[in-house]
Amino acid sequence: MRLWDITGNRLLAELAGHTDRVYAVAYGPGDAWLASASWDGTAIVRRDGEIRHRLRGHTGPVLSLAFSPSGELLASGGEDGTVRLWTVPPEGPPTRASP
Repeated sequence: MRLWDITGNRLLAELAGHTDRVYAVAYGPGDAWLASASWDGTAIVRRDGEIRHRLRGHTGPVLSLAFSPSGELLASGGEDGTVRLWTVPPEGPPTRASP
């Protein structure tokens, strides 16, 4: 995944981690958090560019993501027809907030 500064037309970062194409991204409050959803069935949550959490729970591609206004929750929607709600702590493992 590549992040671009479109006003200056320059590459800011190349972020590895997914094994298939990235389908969606979401920024958390304050722009320190970035989540990416992939066809590989995972969502990755980064803080300041570093992978903090790799979320697994969907049985197919992850197609959408959204952070709550506080940044403590992340919703992921999958091709499997489910929406999962994750508690995303700054440190430690994430927990699934819903079945």
